Amino acid sequence: MGDALRRIGKLDVEDPEIVEAVEEWRYRAKIRLAVRGAGGRAGGVLTVGLHPYDRPGHVFALTDCHIADFRLMAVWREVRAHLELLPPRLTRLTLRLDRDGRRHVIAESPGESWQTAERLRALLPDGAQVVCWWQPAKGAPRVVAGPSSGAPAPAFEPVNPGMRMLACRWAVEQLGELRRQVTWDLYGGIGDTAALLAERGAEVVSVDANEQAIAWADRRGLPESVRFIAGRAEDVLPSLPPPHAVVVTPPRAGLHWDVILRFTGEPVARLVYISRDPATLARDLRRLSVNYRVAAVKAFDLYPQTAHVATVVALEAA
Repeated sequence: MGDALRRIGKLDVEDPEIVEAVEEWRYRAKIRLAVRGAGGRAGGVLTVGLHPYDRPGHVFALTDCHIADFRLMAVWREVRAHLELLPPRLTRLTLRLDRDGRRHVIAESPGESWQTAERLRALLPDGAQVVCWWQPAKGAPRVVAGPSSGAPAPAFEPVNPGMRMLACRWAVEQLGELRRQVTWDLYGGIGDTAALLAERGAEVVSVDANEQAIAWADRRGLPESVRFIAGRAEDVLPSLPPPHAVVVTPPRAGLHWDVILRFTGEPVARLVYISRDPATLARDLRRLSVNYRVAAVKAFDLYPQTAHVATVVALEAA
């Protein structure tokens, strides 16, 4: 991480402190499974699992994943015994555990909807806590078996919720006094960071392009000082009230160029960047360095047993 910031970002910073993970195993609340064969079947046999690290074109049948939450693997053992009830042209299968403890099975396939989802759910020992989703090749995912209320499984949520919350709390603390100050939460997802900002008395504007995430966030019962907007950050920035401070949590691709231009053209007092990709983080920090200086950096081990960490960088207007 420090090397990327120095080499790509041209920043004079030391290697950041890394906050160790609370749990080293069974922490992952989401796992995406690959499918072997054209349309999901090879020689009449459906293989669902993971790619070997040295053979990305191959898929091995998954028995267990030691970094995935045991509740997800319990569901997977049952689903694996009934692969014939998955969509016939399955292209990907995602298992997710939400914050309410429910398990989600998200099947991606072209063609007709997942017709056998209710039969599969009925065979699961704890089927009442399982929600089945069908993701068409083009279009929004929808529930096909189980309750449709609660957190939307397709919306972005961290794979390690506990460690992600530690990172977000530290990020918000770096913004200083926020009472009655307009604060942007860009790429805010289902509103976790917005809730932390509201606790500090901020007037929060939270933006995310995922309409399902925004709809669920809006139903969380947060204070009236929090406003949620569905839209791409680069599109809605001109309509937002000027901020005192900003938190950005962009996807791995980093900040859109128009967002960079907004922050360099009209600098804010404090800006905190939460990143999952060191290369795009370093690139964006180099672009922002014309108006900002790095005040603090800390990394969080959100992905134990892998080479990835999440990095939080606090910036101040120069």
